Amino acid sequence: FYSRGEAQVLVDWWREVYNKERPHMSLGYRTPAEAAETNITVDQRTG
Repeated sequence: FYSRGEAQVLVDWWREVYNKERPHMSLGYRTPAEAAETNITVDQRTG
């Protein structure tokens, strides 16, 4: 990274992808947004 600001932008982007767009095994390989729309419960063994 060339600056702390550049690193922060990338970290913030990855956090958004990981928490909102990436499918999660504990949600049946659905994204958190999809799980929220369908009220899917988290598998207690993995999540």
